[in-house]
Amino acid sequence: MTKNKIKTTQKTANVLHPNSRKAARLTREAQRLIKIEKIKQRKENKTSTLVSKLMWFRNSLDETKSFYTREEVEELIELYLHRLDDELDSITERQERGCLSAHYRMQHASREDTIRLLITQEQHTFLTTGIEIPDLTNGKVYKTFLEWSGDASKISNLKMKKFKKIK
Repeated sequence: MTKNKIKTTQKTANVLHPNSRKAARLTREAQRLIKIEKIKQRKENKTSTLVSKLMWFRNSLDETKSFYTREEVEELIELYLHRLDDELDSITERQERGCLSAHYRMQHASREDTIRLLITQEQHTFLTTGIEIPDLTNGKVYKTFLEWSGDASKISNLKMKKFKKIK
């Protein structure tokens, strides 16, 4: 009976040598799966950011119009760029009120920095290359965008256009 136990433990304890070809192959496969997962996460983050941006525009549209002019789209984008101003003001107000300790005042500092960085990036994008949103100046695309339910897989049905600040 003891010989049986020894044989089964030897079979299960099949340890690979770290420099073997099989160990290298398993390591490559594991690293490949990790890389694929990271790429998938980045793509999901990018898609969710785009969906939230488009949902903001979708909820801010005037449904009585048949399309927007270029100037109206620019005003809508300006509203989008200032969407986080209320949150910044509330953080600043909390910091001014929290005169008890430095820790309490800096409680929301990272969120404030994140918002400020996001605002500057979006403003820079708007001034240089343009912000990509559905073409609201085209009546057909505008109607399609109004009917869009927020599904990420349906974004490809929307004709996107980059709008940049008219100087």
